[in-house]
Amino acid sequence: MVLDETDRMLDMGFSVQIESIIKHMAPIRQTLLFSATLPKNIVHIADQYLQDPVRVSVSATSSPAEKIHQTVLKVNDSEKYPELLNQLNERQGSIIVFVKTKYGSEKMAKKLSQEGYSADAIHGDLRQHKRDRVIRAFRQKKYRILVATDVAARGLDIPHIEHVVNYDLPQCAEDYIHRIGRTARAGAEGEALNLVTPADRNRWYAIDRLLNPKAKRPMATKSDKKTSRFKGRREDSDFQGKRKSGFGFKSKRDDSGFGFRSRKEDSSFQRKEKDETGFKGRRGDSEFKARREDSGFQRKRKEGPGFKFKRDEPVSKGKRKDFGSKARREDAGSFQNKKRHKKQVASAE
Repeated sequence: MVLDETDRMLDMGFSVQIESIIKHMAPIRQTLLFSATLPKNIVHIADQYLQDPVRVSVSATSSPAEKIHQTVLKVNDSEKYPELLNQLNERQGSIIVFVKTKYGSEKMAKKLSQEGYSADAIHGDLRQHKRDRVIRAFRQKKYRILVATDVAARGLDIPHIEHVVNYDLPQCAEDYIHRIGRTARAGAEGEALNLVTPADRNRWYAIDRLLNPKAKRPMATKSDKKTSRFKGRREDSDFQGKRKSGFGFKSKRDDSGFGFRSRKEDSSFQRKEKDETGFKGRRGDSEFKARREDSGFQRKRKEGPGFKFKRDEPVSKGKRKDFGSKARREDAGSFQNKKRHKKQVASAE
């Protein structure tokens, strides 16, 4: 059993189809896996299909062919397409231009054709016979420029491709090695051009780490870091120094002579709070307590005619008869008797 482009086969979810094929094969067999790149997670998956494997490496899996000359151009988004046209005019021979979307490949091929270049597009939405026709025409040099997605990054062996242009950087760093591997095949020489915009910075760093894992890189500058204004102030040594020396909210709170916490924890302030001011201090003050019991409201409560004393004061029956509804009910000429008399008169009539 032979699996070519093993990393892509397993990464794209073809494990179900591979396992269904294995069920029909002899348990004792020879299995061969081929790929230009083998990430660690793919190696772990591949171990399920292998027994005591032997790995043969022609070169490091993270390095492209030796005779590929790589060029990086840092451009803005507005300068990207004009720079591509300049590079196409300066270069000779067949060129493959990689973009990231199927729609982008069709649009790019149409624009280049309107500019007077012989170009065509290939992507995953094309039927197989259409793909074969496009590749056959490009192989026969019927047109000079092939605009492609990553569908053409693997398995495309056309010796006369001299230039690979990464108009859009790949999403996966390993795909970069496959892309530029379309040129400089079988010992020939080739060139790879990369148009890198500010939005592509992180992708290019990932590619650079893959190509040069042991290289020492300078620390990122402040312009490269996407830090907020507040975070920048926090990390600023001058701001931190001011913060420690008495500047800012935290310093106010912790300063021994200033701030809410310092006043609260100050023994003299606590003593004043207890002895002179505040509800708590007044409550605990013996002099204030004596004054409170001997004067004002307390004296009025004890001596005065408050509501409580009115209600609780014993009164004579004579006074009770003159006050309230109960007294009225007990009176012989009360409202109840008058009402009862009226009803009797009404019933007699």
